[in-house]
Amino acid sequence: MNDRDELDPLARIRAAREREQLRVRGIINRDLMDRETDQRRRAARIEVAHGRFVNLQESRDTLPEEQLARDQFDPYETEKVEGTVREPIITVRRVDRVTKLFRAGVLDIEEFACCGWYRGQWERSGLDPLVASTFYPKFGDGPKTFGHLAKTATEAEARDEFRWSRRFVPDDVISLFDQVVLHDFSVREASRLAKCRYTNGSAAFRRGLLGLMVYVAPIIRSMPQRRS
Repeated sequence: MNDRDELDPLARIRAAREREQLRVRGIINRDLMDRETDQRRRAARIEVAHGRFVNLQESRDTLPEEQLARDQFDPYETEKVEGTVREPIITVRRVDRVTKLFRAGVLDIEEFACCGWYRGQWERSGLDPLVASTFYPKFGDGPKTFGHLAKTATEAEARDEFRWSRRFVPDDVISLFDQVVLHDFSVREASRLAKCRYTNGSAAFRRGLLGLMVYVAPIIRSMPQRRS
């Protein structure tokens, strides 16, 4: 559209109509693609339910492009399932609170690694029904159940590590600490939910972190470093 067309009401109407047609055409095309993806997902989930994991990647849920563009997500690859032929799934994961604190410079690399280790043990343990442990070899239909006993050796080991490491976090800040590291609440929100007696929530969180690091930091330091 040139300068002359910009002054022409009919030209502006035609341009607006073309933009709307392109927008509608894009919605229709994306709807067709989403429908095909849903069909592949349903077929893959039927295969997974019958113990065939060739198309396991297709069985995962995906997020709409609008949400991926609006929120913060990082690439994420699940770990290989213990005792099965399932391969890891490549997906995305919302940036957690600890990662945001690290990127903001609130936590250093060792503090960040200790929090990540703590959360990793919790996720592997199967203790929280809201977290699907990828280490449980599910056979047949039916939802995963969470009971008192661990289902695999990995879950049992993770429970031992998680419970033992929690002993190093002071009792008066453990609830606040867990709300931040495990449940992604901000320090202010965690202070309110945990009814922390400390007026300075950040100091209370750091008190819990320093206690955790007494046990976890030597483990982190003993781990082999990845080559860049």
